[in-house]
Amino acid sequence: MLNTVYAEMHKEPFNGDFNICNEFLKLKNKYNIVNAVETGSCVFSTTEWLGNNFDRVYSFEHNADFFHNFKYKIDSMNHVSVYNSDSIVGLNLIIDEIIEPTIFFLDAHWGDNCPLPHEIDIISRCKAKHVIAIHDFKTHNPIIDGNICYDHFDGYDLEINAIYKNLKIGRAHVWTPV
Repeated sequence: MLNTVYAEMHKEPFNGDFNICNEFLKLKNKYNIVNAVETGSCVFSTTEWLGNNFDRVYSFEHNADFFHNFKYKIDSMNHVSVYNSDSIVGLNLIIDEIIEPTIFFLDAHWGDNCPLPHEIDIISRCKAKHVIAIHDFKTHNPIIDGNICYDHFDGYDLEINAIYKNLKIGRAHVWTPV
């Protein structure tokens, strides 16, 4: 059964963090980004925002209840493709299609599930220039980290050192908020 309180809490894109919306638009303009890929659609509020701001959007939601009950938000958007799929399976399906600058918004990590290293390995195969944005990520900026929550997995903070070996710097732009 869906938690309507949870859905209400997530009704705005990026869980109501409009600073992220502004940063995505800055990145879009700076790097001429035309595509967006989202892992963890949840209630499709961010997906809808991405659909209103990018030419092509792909999004993956593993939870069937969320997928079937909230994808209506983007049903009329023909340029948005959504999949009721694990992010690793989904990224493998579409990664070779992406040939234009793309922003990847990784937010499929929750509970005991952290596909982030695998997602980054798959994204490293992307032929296009890309930006990777990771939600719930520790930045090592005391001003930001003191005001936001970041995730922990297996006793480790979700931060750059946890995924650094998976990054293949070259085509990706590394960005953290300042």
